[in-house]
Amino acid sequence: MKSAGLIRLILPLLLIPLTLYAVLNFGHEAGNLIIGAAFLIGLLKFTENQNEKRFIIVLAIFAILFETANVALGLYKYLNVIQVPVWIGLGWGVLGIYLLRNKELLDQIKDNAAYAFTILVYLGVLVWSGVQVTNLIPVLFGIAAVYVLRLSSKFPASFYALASFMGILIEFSGTTVGIWTYFTETGSIMPPPLAYLGMAYASVIAFALWISRLE
Repeated sequence: MKSAGLIRLILPLLLIPLTLYAVLNFGHEAGNLIIGAAFLIGLLKFTENQNEKRFIIVLAIFAILFETANVALGLYKYLNVIQVPVWIGLGWGVLGIYLLRNKELLDQIKDNAAYAFTILVYLGVLVWSGVQVTNLIPVLFGIAAVYVLRLSSKFPASFYALASFMGILIEFSGTTVGIWTYFTETGSIMPPPLAYLGMAYASVIAFALWISRLE
């Protein structure tokens, strides 16, 4: 892997701790500023055609609708607000740009290597959540999602493996520092369902790709 490709893959990940730190210490307005700037720069400078622009806009709109519905149902809540912060929806768009701009690098990774990486990530989730049948089922679905999405897509398995990993990383980070919190049906706090969330991230990304005609 060339150093430029490695930098392009790793450097944007610093946006996650930077944003979470800013929100935790200065409020959601700071997150709106940081992610809003990243979204706008990405839209103007790091998209190559109208379909890519459509993809990140569709992704951001769908994400904010999806997030709003879940918050309204009481599945989770964001720190110090009753609504979904603007930076959350825009953050999905930024994630889409990150994945697209790393596609050339991801194309070089063989599918079997991507599947092996996916299995390792989800096994880590299983160990973290507790090795039980109830936790094993979503892990199996999460692994299968990457495989199924690959079968129905021109994008490599590594693309969806990275989308799943990013979902797990973001959700683990956000809940660990307390920016958002998940709740059970009875209203008590619960650990984030990381396996389902990893699967959801990959699936939402795939849906936005289809809608925006990048497939």
